[in-house]
Amino acid sequence: MASSKSDAGKAGPQLAWRGNDPVIFSLVLAALRDADIPTYQIADHHELTLEPIQKPGYGIFVRKEDLSRAEEIVRAALKRP
Repeated sequence: MASSKSDAGKAGPQLAWRGNDPVIFSLVLAALRDADIPTYQIADHHELTLEPIQKPGYGIFVRKEDLSRAEEIVRAALKRP
């Protein structure tokens, strides 16, 4: 079964959340997992940087077909007290 580049683009990962707070990262990730949305996470900790001021960065990606639902879940998770 052949696939085109356009098919790959439709199914590729989409950024659902990005930030530098590890607590919010965990909160968002747990909410997406509770909703059974598969995720792929990245953490960019700048371990080799010369500037110690920089904060780590986190990103959570989801499948394109899950993006709309994931965005709703992220918004709801961030509204929690």
